[in-house]
Amino acid sequence: MALEERSLLEIMASMNDSTKKKLGHQLGELVLDCTFEGYNCLEDGNFDYFFNNALGNCYTFNAGRKWLPKMSLNTGRRHGLQMVLNINQPEYVSNTYEVSGIRLVVHQHKTIPFPEDEGLAINAGQVTSLGLKQINLKRKSPPYNYCYDTDNSDPMDNVYGELFDGVIYSTGGCMRTCYQRNVISECGCGDPAYPLKGLAISANNSLTAYPPCSEIDANQWQCLQYVTEMYNNNSINCDCNEPCKETTYTVTLSIGAWPANVQKDMLFEKFQDMVNYSVADTYQENLAKVELYYEEFNHERIEEKPSYELPQFLSDCGGILGLWLGMSVLTICEFLEFGMDLFFFGIWEGCKRKRKKTKVEDIRIEQDAPNAASLNMVNLKKNPMETSKKRASFVDSPFYIN
Repeated sequence: MALEERSLLEIMASMNDSTKKKLGHQLGELVLDCTFEGYNCLEDGNFDYFFNNALGNCYTFNAGRKWLPKMSLNTGRRHGLQMVLNINQPEYVSNTYEVSGIRLVVHQHKTIPFPEDEGLAINAGQVTSLGLKQINLKRKSPPYNYCYDTDNSDPMDNVYGELFDGVIYSTGGCMRTCYQRNVISECGCGDPAYPLKGLAISANNSLTAYPPCSEIDANQWQCLQYVTEMYNNNSINCDCNEPCKETTYTVTLSIGAWPANVQKDMLFEKFQDMVNYSVADTYQENLAKVELYYEEFNHERIEEKPSYELPQFLSDCGGILGLWLGMSVLTICEFLEFGMDLFFFGIWEGCKRKRKKTKVEDIRIEQDAPNAASLNMVNLKKNPMETSKKRASFVDSPFYIN
């Protein structure tokens, strides 16, 4: 990054949000004409503002953060988004950026874009047509993969979710949050290319904005370079997994000359009152047209699936047992039935033994009775008078007396 560009970033980072917005391009200055599905789309609510520390004021069409996103009803360029953009090079700050034009990013709803690192460059003096095709990605959650569940996101993982309402988790936002958090923790200042306030990057849970690291301060500058090098070498542990659900777009790019000679006069007259320079003399340097549309409504779906699941594992185990041991599910059921039979047979035998023990005790009691009777007989012989008196009581007795 050039010294002048770095100095400008430090100056801008020291300003408050309202001042930074006033110094940049306003929506009406940047977008001169806009139609979606053939209707005017410059009205309020279609564009969401956010400030990018590297590029300044940025605007997102159909962001879906505050209202439901608009839907395309048909395919083709006539039914998509068409905009005439004002690059306005006379307002550029000298000795900062080497490239003129517009940075355009097509991204998922409710995510924050990073045009300094991604997207396309839109050049002046031509029409850029972008045919879109949607790709839906679905990644597996643990234990198969370590993806991030955006439905249960943690605000500490994305500082941009604090600064802009409705912004959801993205890998890029998490990585920048992690980097800035480490810079602030190690250096006591922040990289001016990224947000300088927020609980997600604060070292002491404070919402106070940190000062930008300055090249004038040797200690701050060396510390910033050290952390940046550690980050670029993946020596900083940033646990920023890919989201479990993500939508991306493939773009088919085509470029043509614009405007046509027969429409120049009409366009010059239409836009002349909206800019502060001569459109007829500088339109090839300051005006550009963009067309975005769906090529087709068919979308591609990429979903991760386990290569080896539990039912397949059990099936393979059964096949191996059947091959080497001659076992099958039916055999296993027979073993279970055999075990149950043994169990119930053991219970039955125990009950039978208990009943036999009871009968033996009854027999012993009956056998003891004659012994008692014999004793009585001896007593009777000793006392004949008692015998004659009690003989009648032995008539019905089961014992015979001589």
